[in-house]
Amino acid sequence: MKYLFASTLLCLFSYSYSQTTPPEFDGIVKEEEWKDAQVFVIDHEINPGDNIPAPQNTTVYISYSPTDLYVVL
Repeated sequence: MKYLFASTLLCLFSYSYSQTTPPEFDGIVKEEEWKDAQVFVIDHEINPGDNIPAPQNTTVYISYSPTDLYVVL
């Protein structure tokens, strides 16, 4: 299942979401580092609920380079 999820994420991208310079992993999400990333809002939970609205939304930024996949919550 996790491979299906990862494959689906990779298929969602186009070249426009590619990072030209890798982000700095310092624990701070800087807007300029993720300006070209694809943004997803996760507003449902599957555990412990069963596809019910989540009490708090989660924003996910996803991008990639030729060698890496970058995901930040």
